[in-house]
Amino acid sequence: MNVEIRDVPEVPTICSRAACGPGEIGVTLTRLLPSLGGAIRRLGARPIGPPYCRYLRMDADGFELEGGIALAEAVSPEPPFAAATLGGRCAFFVHVGPYDTLHQTYAELGRWIEENGYASAGPAWDLYVDDPGEVAPEALRTEIYWPIA
Repeated sequence: MNVEIRDVPEVPTICSRAACGPGEIGVTLTRLLPSLGGAIRRLGARPIGPPYCRYLRMDADGFELEGGIALAEAVSPEPPFAAATLGGRCAFFVHVGPYDTLHQTYAELGRWIEENGYASAGPAWDLYVDDPGEVAPEALRTEIYWPIA
């Protein structure tokens, strides 16, 4: 794996959170992410990056996800939206391929982190660089950021 260690500057985000079962991440994000556009417009905020998904909880029962968008300035949204931040020292890797193979890349990255003397320092997140409506699944780029200590 061609993993980089990056110090990612902290950025404010607007997000929405939901629980889902294995195999439901895509459907859940398809429900969460589009609603953020209206909230961003109502708040007069300016997005500064592609959508992300942070994995707040991952276990055999499923996932607790945070779908969001980084903003130029912090906002105070009303429920069901929340404010959050992304950033910190991270193991960084670019996954190329369909979203349904991300779990394999995460497993490899987790092994890399451990084998190289690092420890997880918080929930990992993906940035969806390419639009799946415009890019073939095998060419989709997804940036993975895993906070480390």
